[in-house]
Amino acid sequence: MRPTVLLLTPTLATIGGVETYYRALDLERHDKRVQYFFVTSATEESFRSRTYRLCVNYLRFWRMLGRRDCRLVVLNPSLNPSSFYRDAIFCRLALLRRKRVLVFFRGWSNSMESTIQNSTVARLVFRFSFGSARHFIVLADTFRDKLMALGCSPDSRFWIESTVADEALAAGFAIESRFRDTGPLRVLFISRLVASKAPRLAIEAFALAQQANPELRFELTIAGDGPEASSVAALVRDLNIPNVTLVGPVSGAAKVDLLTRSDVLLFPTCHGEGMPNVVLEAMLFGMPVITRDVGGIRAAISHGVNGFLTSETNPATFADWLVELATNHALRHKMARENYEKARELYTSSAVRTRFREIIDSILEAATTDGSETTCGTASN
Repeated sequence: MRPTVLLLTPTLATIGGVETYYRALDLERHDKRVQYFFVTSATEESFRSRTYRLCVNYLRFWRMLGRRDCRLVVLNPSLNPSSFYRDAIFCRLALLRRKRVLVFFRGWSNSMESTIQNSTVARLVFRFSFGSARHFIVLADTFRDKLMALGCSPDSRFWIESTVADEALAAGFAIESRFRDTGPLRVLFISRLVASKAPRLAIEAFALAQQANPELRFELTIAGDGPEASSVAALVRDLNIPNVTLVGPVSGAAKVDLLTRSDVLLFPTCHGEGMPNVVLEAMLFGMPVITRDVGGIRAAISHGVNGFLTSETNPATFADWLVELATNHALRHKMARENYEKARELYTSSAVRTRFREIIDSILEAATTDGSETTCGTASN
């Protein structure tokens, strides 16, 4: 009997990091063991409708866990209140059915981490759900350490993984197009326009670079939509910042064109990032990345090697690095090639899919070897 891997994910019809990851991996086509179980709806819901759907989902999930071929459950929570409590119930149900559980933590909220540390209720929820699992994927070793501090078993097994850059996006891209020494430095900010992604900081840094270096040419494109869209547009207008273009949300061919034409990713995020897809996509298109040292970003970006990292939020710091890349062509070209080759080796959908399937294989093989369906695992760092 072929074992079934029950993979819980938001519906793939919506936009988000988890959805992008599994659309790129296309596991149902490449691994017949995988069966998706969608934990969200593709349409807007009232509170009542959402509560009803969740209850129905929990009942459906419990029944599916009763199948003999169901050997592994894969959860994809973020450490934020809505995902934490919703997926904790799925996790506990799987553990009650004595299934092996693989928890792939995505985003990370420091405030939610603090809640678990300081709230008896949240701490108990964690202990009897995620804390009782034995297999984890995290996006950086710092998240492994945080989970251990929250109470995961010392017998837990961890894999450090990444998100994904879909190589189909860059099918027509040639790294040689990055090696030019003329024209403006074309800077890209692409993200959902929310305060925590720091679009205003990106604009302020860009404005400083232009003002202090009128002999250099810069262009900034801001792509994305969200609650900060109007204030971002107002900031550009009120400060009369030249050479800034707001293009709104982009996808498909328009996104490929934008990634191909841009030279540098400026992403001074203050968000509790896991591993942002936009960083890996920029790398796949040979862009040096200027960003902040949050979440798992340092696993992909090494300061001075393939980009610039800082813990600061001073616009002048980011402006200095824009000027460095505008004037030091050799460094920019070196970083471009470094990112292109690293992304193609480690972060393409085919590379990530192979590693993900190997993780599943190792868990299922361990279950076959010890003959159990419990959640016990082997320590690995």
